[in-house]
Amino acid sequence: MELRPYGDVIGLGQAANVVRPGEVVAARIAASGPLLVSNTSGRLQQETAPYLVTDGEGRFLWLINQLHHEAFTVIVGQSVARATGGVPVLVAPAKAHVWSGTQTFVLAYGQTEVSLALPFAPDQPIDITVYDMRGDLLEEGLGVPYKAPLKRDLDKYSLLVVESAR
Repeated sequence: MELRPYGDVIGLGQAANVVRPGEVVAARIAASGPLLVSNTSGRLQQETAPYLVTDGEGRFLWLINQLHHEAFTVIVGQSVARATGGVPVLVAPAKAHVWSGTQTFVLAYGQTEVSLALPFAPDQPIDITVYDMRGDLLEEGLGVPYKAPLKRDLDKYSLLVVESAR
């Protein structure tokens, strides 16, 4: 089915295999959200539909393509955390790509706030560095005691690097 997207991208549409409430066991829905779908009279209405389902054995099925990056990154992070028994790195959706571990990179593709739960012990010394789109240093915090969640406001195309203190 074709869906009209939310947001500022006009004319692309989205493809979806719409699963109605009750067609999937709730425990198998890894992520869900709003969709504009046509009702029986052809009018668009908002429904909540599963975006990502799992078989409970580590396999997942995307039911919708062209998810906004904010949703994609946070959904995948939550799914990985559930599968591993860990904590999602990205606490809330953000307009950023995130690569995480003991050295974490956050590349903002729009002005955004990131909120991160990182694999550091409370008060462990970390280095926090932020660069602007030209690679110029905006912030450098060396040996900062880690407190979760780590929050930063980022401008479009800025880069945040968080790592163990050097």
